[in-house]
Amino acid sequence: MTAGPGAAPIPTPSALLFDLDDTLVPDHSAVRAAALDVGQQLGAPVGLVDTLLSEARRRWYDGPFAGWFRLIGTSSWEGLWAPLLGAGHRQAAIRAWAPGYRCESWAAALGSHGLNPALAESAAELFVERRRAHCGAFPDVLPALDALRARGHRTAVVTNGMSDLQWLKFSLAGLEPYFDAFVASSAVGIGKPDPRVFEVALVRIGAQAADAVMIGDNPIRDIAGACRAGMRTVWLDREGGDNCGVEPDLRITSLAELPPGVSPGR
Repeated sequence: MTAGPGAAPIPTPSALLFDLDDTLVPDHSAVRAAALDVGQQLGAPVGLVDTLLSEARRRWYDGPFAGWFRLIGTSSWEGLWAPLLGAGHRQAAIRAWAPGYRCESWAAALGSHGLNPALAESAAELFVERRRAHCGAFPDVLPALDALRARGHRTAVVTNGMSDLQWLKFSLAGLEPYFDAFVASSAVGIGKPDPRVFEVALVRIGAQAADAVMIGDNPIRDIAGACRAGMRTVWLDREGGDNCGVEPDLRITSLAELPPGVSPGR
């Protein structure tokens, strides 16, 4: 557990804001695990996973909604299984576009590995099923949240992505009882690192930025964004990543390392 250069210890906050993906719940690794499950069932090589993600990314950002997806900060792999209902006035158009996006991404990936592209529709459906099965919280999350609830902290999730999909992950991981507010970028109309997203969450839980701490895994979206909103920050660096030149108030590798007064102390 390390603090940023010259950072003072974080005093007890009145409110804690958390990122969702890869902070509370696995996201990228869960996507890869689900795609690997599908590939194994189809007899595909392991390389299918990277091909699928590459094909999906290209179509996502070449497609008609790329500007919106960038604005709210949602990933191409989310489109491979999202209900895609949480996009405001774009909702109907995205729902109509999504099935083709999924099938085309899978067909291209399957064809690249010598498999029948006609299997794309069934592969896409199986991926949705397997991705849901890989929803769950990291092992350190529920013990930390139990302690927070006992200490009376106000809590909120601030997440980029489609509100319906993010809520689905949040709900399937059993996180609902622990949070007072849930803010997804598609509902706000702009994503992290824009400070307005954090401000919406603070208003919803009746907290001031100076009395709140943001905890997240992404140095740019979570840490730099929350700093711009006037909050103190904790970078949850689970895998020894690059801080991208952003200095948090505190760096931890597990939620079990949060100091006393913020979460369980040692």
